[in-house]
Amino acid sequence: MTSPEQFIERVITGLRDISPRDTVELGVLHGFAVDAAQSDTPKLAAFLSSLDGLEAFCAEQHRLPEIIQPVSVDGSEWRFVRAFSSD
Repeated sequence: MTSPEQFIERVITGLRDISPRDTVELGVLHGFAVDAAQSDTPKLAAFLSSLDGLEAFCAEQHRLPEIIQPVSVDGSEWRFVRAFSSD
């Protein structure tokens, strides 16, 4: 079973990898995670849909600076961190 932290990291990494955008809004990230959890883990989807779930989601984002970093002080917008090749 995947932990909520691993699930959130996997969702953010997946969205970063498929999105051409450099930045993304918190609501988009959170909504994407809730939608992804609906099919995989309905209990996690229910948790993420709650206020406690949103707070846990936000806290986990702050633990992933190698993947995503806040753009705004209030955390409403985030910037994807991407590896750049020197080729």
